[in-house]
Amino acid sequence: MPSSKVESSLPEARFGAIAHHRLWGLASLAVPLFYGSMMLVFALRPFVIQDDTRQHIVWMKRWADPELFPSDWIMDYFQSASPLGVRAVYQAMAAVGIEPLLAAKLLPVAIAFVASLSLYRLTLRLFPVQVTAFLAVLLFNQQLWLNDDLSSASPRAFVYPCFMAFLDFWTAGALLPCLGAIALLGLFFPPLILLAVGVLWLRLVRLRGFSLRFSKHPVDYRFAVGGLIVAAIVLLPFLLGGLSDYGPIISAEQMRAMPEYASGGRNQYFVAPTWRTLFKGSAGLSLPYFPTVVLLGLALPFLPARHFPWGDRLQPSRRLFTELLVASLGLFLLAHLALLRLHFPNRYTYHTWRIILPLATAIVLTLLLERGWYWLIQQRQRGTLSLRAKGYVAGAIALLLTLVLVPAIPRIAWAFQNWVEGKAPEVYTYLATQPKDSLVASLALDANNIPAFAGRSLLVGREFALPHHRTYYAEISRRAEDLVRAQYTDDPAELRQVIDRYGIDFWLLDTAAFEPDYLPQQDWLFHSSFQATVAGAIAHLAAGKPSAIKATRETCTVLDLPQYQLLDAHCISRLGG
Repeated sequence: MPSSKVESSLPEARFGAIAHHRLWGLASLAVPLFYGSMMLVFALRPFVIQDDTRQHIVWMKRWADPELFPSDWIMDYFQSASPLGVRAVYQAMAAVGIEPLLAAKLLPVAIAFVASLSLYRLTLRLFPVQVTAFLAVLLFNQQLWLNDDLSSASPRAFVYPCFMAFLDFWTAGALLPCLGAIALLGLFFPPLILLAVGVLWLRLVRLRGFSLRFSKHPVDYRFAVGGLIVAAIVLLPFLLGGLSDYGPIISAEQMRAMPEYASGGRNQYFVAPTWRTLFKGSAGLSLPYFPTVVLLGLALPFLPARHFPWGDRLQPSRRLFTELLVASLGLFLLAHLALLRLHFPNRYTYHTWRIILPLATAIVLTLLLERGWYWLIQQRQRGTLSLRAKGYVAGAIALLLTLVLVPAIPRIAWAFQNWVEGKAPEVYTYLATQPKDSLVASLALDANNIPAFAGRSLLVGREFALPHHRTYYAEISRRAEDLVRAQYTDDPAELRQVIDRYGIDFWLLDTAAFEPDYLPQQDWLFHSSFQATVAGAIAHLAAGKPSAIKATRETCTVLDLPQYQLLDAHCISRLGG
């Protein structure tokens, strides 16, 4: 292997000129705009919504019309859970006439652009090569747009610009902007403020051999103490309340006893460790796996710097990589020990990988490209390229083209962004004309779209059945259990009793609702704390027994579609009387 000194004598001007060309900066800023435009082509279609937007954003429709969702237990819960920063952004957009569901489709482009700008600056500060900054921004955007965090425009989407700004200002030595970024991080996604503070405090120590050495730089202590003070101030409101009206957080012991957290459940957590749980799942490390090239960044700490002409520039990025990784894994383990008190453990690794791996991979790719360039020059100096050398060149070009082009295919990107297309526009349109305090009951999965597309309350639904807070989920369980019992009972009085208890106005039936395999296919029902009631309904269907609500369909149906029937619940009550 040639030494750095030998390689530096080779003609490198052409590669250096390419790698440092300023046009890479413009290309970097074009990346988030390209991916954002591609997303908007799909997102702006009628009756299309991102999955998590139904939880975190739909309740904000109240700002445009305060009469929507009156006394709605579900919407009140998600409103209480919304961080202050997220509410402020959406409320500001609503004030200028951009309604929340449209804002949720426009914001990802701005979020990605701001985060990309910070990453570009950060990369050049750590490894001052323009092509490296471009590769980092490209890989970073692939991580964002081939996932559902950014497209949801929910609190976790704001992690990226806030955390990236924190790293940018910190590495620049800008104390006040750095502390401001930490405060924003806490206002948009509180769990990650712990990671920012953890990284600052790790900078105070270094491992030399088998001993720890403390920093001799006063500025490191100012950042660490300042970050801790800001975090304490920002997190204080969350520690004092927030979701207290919805009960304490589920304990680890209660989680273990609940089918919802077991294998197959709505929020499965306690599952057998597999390679899949390493890449996905609330208990795993949540390593990104597509585009797979991003895993190349894991090699950064192990590269032999002396064998690369630019290897002497690796130390700052390696140190940041190590500090982020140690802080993330520390909080990951702590979250496992204090289960749900610090939210799910993967919150502390999921975002870290998607921030640091694109940067690390860009540096590794740059060094490999540079090494390959010198190797190619050596081959050219020896005469014509051999067949093997041509094969290597063709393979490298094919790899780079695949890296750039495959993630840019719209259908591939859309598939990862978790968009939901409403299947019953006639239902949404009809319900939107009904009184604003209307309440809809349904076990159909598409009913989860009713609050978003019709602006009407839903009694219960899979999308909103989060078992994290005891009082909230106790109410959700009671509603779901009553709904299952009422839909499959053969007693008209019991059906009428449930309608009257909740004040249900409409009942949406899936045409497959009375098939024996309908309920087992719904994880939030089949693997639930009320599974005995669900099992009873399944047995009822298997035995071919009648259901009281089926007898009312001919008289009480107000909308008859191939897949759904919408029934007037007041008509059902009168018939049941």
